[in-house]
Amino acid sequence: MICIGGSAKPGISPDSTRYLGAAESLLRGNGFFIHNEFGPFPGDGENPFVLWPPLFPIIIALLSFVFKPIVAARIIVTGSFALLPAAMIHLGRNARSPLAGRLSAAFIAVSPIMAFSSWFVWTEIPFTLFAVISLALLIRINRESNPRNSLILICAITTAMAVLTRYIGVVLLPLGYIIIREKKSLGWRQILLYLSPAIVLLSAWVIRNSMVSGNLSGERTASTIGFFENLSSFFNLMPNALLFGLPSF
Repeated sequence: MICIGGSAKPGISPDSTRYLGAAESLLRGNGFFIHNEFGPFPGDGENPFVLWPPLFPIIIALLSFVFKPIVAARIIVTGSFALLPAAMIHLGRNARSPLAGRLSAAFIAVSPIMAFSSWFVWTEIPFTLFAVISLALLIRINRESNPRNSLILICAITTAMAVLTRYIGVVLLPLGYIIIREKKSLGWRQILLYLSPAIVLLSAWVIRNSMVSGNLSGERTASTIGFFENLSSFFNLMPNALLFGLPSF
């Protein structure tokens, strides 16, 4: 519906140009770099892509063998948005609360914030999809008396995809550890099976970042807005954002 009702090209922000720049650099065989005009670093030439995890540009680059990069990005984000309500329904069923899952799916489907985010080349929507699937699988692991290793591996892969889409995804790792550790039928092998994909891949990425830039995840500008100012903005924006319009923006 979004693609039919709107432009085939997505909205572009500074972060969007960096994702697309990294994907185009991969397609040229130059690795994870962004042009100086896209990046936050001074100087000439290209700069390493380090501020963000690598999965989103990788998926854009893979789809760019068929589509233009900007169209590929549009497909990824819009497709993730389309799958997200189904993932929420699945999460509700695994949590033995189908009604909550259906209500959450309905809210997401008409949420102005989600619709707005799905128009841009941003990682919020794909990350949310991976995180919800990971949570649904973790709940299933917790419910089953003797979860199969294949189920744990699938959960580990989706968790790694969340971590490699946005760094905040690492919060899923201790949660998964606690759930698997509490299962008497599972042991350290299953814990390592869950943790290893995300930890190994993320470690390789931050080591690469350190080698090419001297920083594990890039230099970031300190925020000029404090915690309580952010909290106040949140409570001011949410009533409007929950309405079926976009007055918050």
